[in-house]
Amino acid sequence: MSKEHCFLVVLCVTCASYLVVGVDLGDFCTSFDDCTGDFSICNQDADNFDRCRCITDYVPTSNTSCGPVRNELRETCEISDQCTVRNSTCNGASKICTCNVGFVPNGNTSCVPVVNELEKTCEITEQCNVAMSICRGTPKICTCNTGFVPNGIATCVPVRNELRETCEISDQCTVRNSICNGASKICTCNIGFVPNGNTSCVPAKGSLNDDCILNEQCTVPNAECREATCVCKAGFISHGNDCKQRKFVSDSCDLSLQCPDNSVCLAERNVCVCLRDFVSHSGRQRCLKRVGFNEPCEETSQCTENSMCVGAVNSTRCTCDDKYIGIGLTCWPKRALNETCMLSRQCVLSGEKQDGVHCLDTTCQCQTPFRANIADNKCNSGSGQHAIAIFSILLSIIVSRSL
Repeated sequence: MSKEHCFLVVLCVTCASYLVVGVDLGDFCTSFDDCTGDFSICNQDADNFDRCRCITDYVPTSNTSCGPVRNELRETCEISDQCTVRNSTCNGASKICTCNVGFVPNGNTSCVPVVNELEKTCEITEQCNVAMSICRGTPKICTCNTGFVPNGIATCVPVRNELRETCEISDQCTVRNSICNGASKICTCNIGFVPNGNTSCVPAKGSLNDDCILNEQCTVPNAECREATCVCKAGFISHGNDCKQRKFVSDSCDLSLQCPDNSVCLAERNVCVCLRDFVSHSGRQRCLKRVGFNEPCEETSQCTENSMCVGAVNSTRCTCDDKYIGIGLTCWPKRALNETCMLSRQCVLSGEKQDGVHCLDTTCQCQTPFRANIADNKCNSGSGQHAIAIFSILLSIIVSRSL
């Protein structure tokens, strides 16, 4: 044996003879009595030294005490080393074994990681960290709960079962053929559809005479749904697939069909005018036929010149003005003696008697043997002078025979 080897052996023996014995965990010991901490024993370590150590299923909680290991969550603890469930720790406030941040309990014996995105695998709903999401399916993944739909991978938004409700994405809008309007952020019917109340979108109808159930379906301007068919509204008339506004007389127009009956759209001026032999109703809504003297009428505008529409309700007729007289269908001006005329009936004497006057050489004159009284506008009878003349003739004959 070499000198160096002998020295080392002697040194070791000498050191062992003077080993310092303590009472704290980890201190050297020679017997169980040396280790005074609860649940501690004197036991050989990996270096073959006897030290104070915790008994099986206990771990050091301080330099002098041992606490039991905790194989389940929610058990009391003093330090995290007691908590044996993987990814668990001893909560400093509650002093119980809980899962670490980023993990959630799966029963009492497992901590599983939090899942922060939809469509990721999971074991329990508690893992799904997206609000209003649950763990379901085969295989199990985090998905939005019933009544919610995903908006991206990290948000669940509520479904909208009625139109006009606020939304963020179209998947929220459950009414068939509806979308989330990007500008207003409310659920509206898709292009080509119109709302029927708040729970239905029905197809829009782009042509007149299409079937319909409500006015909003009829998308032709100024059309409505009447008797289950798209037709033009009152005050409009169909022209092809357009509804043209009806016009009154003198209104601007594009087509004659816009104008009232018995009128046309005058191309030169683009206005509605009545046809020949028709006149505008006072309300401009109709064209009335011109009528002559003594014919039935609605308004004076219909009547021939110098006449008016008068009479009882529903029996009005065209009647000449006071200074005119009806001849045929026309009202002619009344003429006195010596005034110009065209027809004998124009010559009207004062008083009731109208005998003995006629139109001769375009002048009102008394007929023979009547004598004109221009001042009184009368034709006086000439029978007295005629008798005197006859008497004079007879007297002359008698005298001549007596001679």
